[in-house]
Amino acid sequence: MAAYLATRLSAPIVGFLEDVVGLGLLSLASYWMARYGVLSLSASRSNATNLVATRSGAQSKPSVWLVAHLDSKSQTIAMAVRIGSAVSFAVMSAGVMVSVVVLAALELPVHASGIDAALFARAATILSYIAVAAAIPIIFCFVGNKSQGALDNATGVASVILAIDKLPAAIDIGILLTSAEELGLAGARHFAATRGETALAINCDTIDDAGKFVCMASGAKSRRLDEAIDRAASRLQVETVGVERLATRGTARRPILRLRGMLPGILADNIALTDAGWESFTLSRGNIATLGYVHTSRDVPDRVKGTGIAKAASLIAAIVEELA
Repeated sequence: MAAYLATRLSAPIVGFLEDVVGLGLLSLASYWMARYGVLSLSASRSNATNLVATRSGAQSKPSVWLVAHLDSKSQTIAMAVRIGSAVSFAVMSAGVMVSVVVLAALELPVHASGIDAALFARAATILSYIAVAAAIPIIFCFVGNKSQGALDNATGVASVILAIDKLPAAIDIGILLTSAEELGLAGARHFAATRGETALAINCDTIDDAGKFVCMASGAKSRRLDEAIDRAASRLQVETVGVERLATRGTARRPILRLRGMLPGILADNIALTDAGWESFTLSRGNIATLGYVHTSRDVPDRVKGTGIAKAASLIAAIVEELA
């Protein structure tokens, strides 16, 4: 719409204002829906149950929780395509915005000379068409129930349960197996809202046999978590995403595994917990092929041998020990 107003109707300032106001309203609506609407809207309600376990004899609420979601879903568009669609749409939309801003600036009484308005008009038009095309996979990404959820997320559930067996009994720790993660992280949001007190959470979501480990966090990254993850990964010598070689000067070493941002278009329970003030991150393992299986009917137990689960359980236990 911004490109149309700026080029076809020769009203770039109106197009710019439409873009800003439209994105602002969409952002506010999305923020409210994600944080509150998923729990409070009366339409399309359903019942789900979180499974919560603490060690017998524990005298207090655990300060560390191991988290994984129980529910699964299928989608008409593979996750790899959906991520590519989201990234492409965002990049093209940003390009449209820049072009419209330039065209709007040229409409002002004082502007920089020597700028080819026709060039930016063509750019806005072309990028807007590409943006719409890039959004098509997202538009036609419908949710179904044709996936057995072996990778996403039976592997995560198995990993956190096995991790408990590797930890000393003296470490007070809890397990949270959420439901409705695939429906706006509703289970994790409800748990955080009703528990009241904040804590630290290690969420485990999709552990493939192939690929490398990655730790993803939303918002500001916790230095305490970052350092514990690096020490645990270094101790176990796990294969990770973004492994950096030893520094060439002195004995200083760069982290072998550290927190990174969330993949574009990906939701995980750590986001809901971080929003509620928790320190949290999601541990995952896989590669591009993994994204082709997740949320499809091909996500079946037969292709999972469990070697990744064993490694994930050891890494989770090692991180908890470092934190303790």
